[in-house]
Amino acid sequence: MNKMRESEIKQIIEQIKKNWGTYCSACGAKKTDDSFKVVDLQANVIKLISECPVCKQKTMINAVSNVGMQVSQIVTDLTMEEMNKFNRPLSNDDFLEFYSQIKNIEKAKDLFFSGGTGQSSTNSDNS
Repeated sequence: MNKMRESEIKQIIEQIKKNWGTYCSACGAKKTDDSFKVVDLQANVIKLISECPVCKQKTMINAVSNVGMQVSQIVTDLTMEEMNKFNRPLSNDDFLEFYSQIKNIEKAKDLFFSGGTGQSSTNSDNS
């Protein structure tokens, strides 16, 4: 698949500014073209970060341009390095780590909500 050309990226940024405004939602400062940085670029998906030149509020922007353009924006305090962690495919180790963390949460929940016995109150027989 061909990656987006520079002209397409500029068009998408202009469309984002037109539809969602060129002013920071936190302080009202005007954003410039330099406020938008490409984080990841694929065939029909572009991930950008917009940083206010005054208050430094960051907005993560995902734009998908298949038929028309769908854009989602999230205000964030993540750094560029932290955002780049989200730009890689999930590995088997990622899923195993997630599963392990969920199991730890379930064990802690059972401990706190079962009166400290470590057994879920829904599993105990109270008759």
